[in-house]
Amino acid sequence: MRPVKHSIITPTYSLLDERPNNGTQPERQRPLGRPKRRWEDNIKMDLQEVGCEGVDWIDVAQDRERWRALVNAVINVRLH
Repeated sequence: MRPVKHSIITPTYSLLDERPNNGTQPERQRPLGRPKRRWEDNIKMDLQEVGCEGVDWIDVAQDRERWRALVNAVINVRLH
């Protein structure tokens, strides 16, 4: 039999575990695999909302003034 003091201090689970499992599966924070919509997909959808579907958004992002104007246009479309 172990002393009471030793039993209280020693955890019943491994210190390498994140938390005790209690025999259940851990909850997943997000689904496995690629996200349904990527960040790039969101940018392309925003361009379609504004009516700039043929614009290469990577080139626009290189120019700060043009990018700011595009972002402001998307914000204005969503607010009104």
